[in-house]
Amino acid sequence: MINLSDPTFGLRLWFTTMLGMAGSLLIAIIVWYYTGPKNKPVKEIASMAKGSPAIDILAGVYWGMESIFPEALVVAVITILSFYIAAGEFNILGLSGIKGLFGIATAALGLQTMAGIIQTSDTFGPIVDNAVGIATLSGITDEVGTSLEKLDSVGNITKVLTKAYGMASALLTSLSILFALIADYIDTALERDHTRTNW
Repeated sequence: MINLSDPTFGLRLWFTTMLGMAGSLLIAIIVWYYTGPKNKPVKEIASMAKGSPAIDILAGVYWGMESIFPEALVVAVITILSFYIAAGEFNILGLSGIKGLFGIATAALGLQTMAGIIQTSDTFGPIVDNAVGIATLSGITDEVGTSLEKLDSVGNITKVLTKAYGMASALLTSLSILFALIADYIDTALERDHTRTNW
């Protein structure tokens, strides 16, 4: 007999939500590592530019492809942990599967609670671009050149952070929908098989 009353389920969903929020923080840290002006990837790409354009492009492609893996790993860990925390086991069938899928959905919700802050920070980039354009048109780029370069660097980082966060959020949401569809197909197939065996 299935016991539908689970007093700890709400607390477990709170943990999965906090897991999603922690994932958004980890994604921000990963993005900062790969795009920060004083970090190894950016310094190495800049040093490769002294050689030739081809080597610089290859270095950029290399670091760009590597930067995808940690974020995908964070999303995978959030998905697995949130399913296990909510369901209490790795079983996609029945009530356990529903609880696990609900845990993934609340983790995605926790990840998306930071959307307001991250999307707002993205507005810094266009503001800096406009400032650079105004300085160029007014002919004061020499006086404010260094300051504008630093501001432009920060604006590029905020743009990248928004894009990485958006992709991670979309991926986690898509995974929850995909797993729900798979679980529904499995339950439907088992019901049909059970009906056939009863005949």
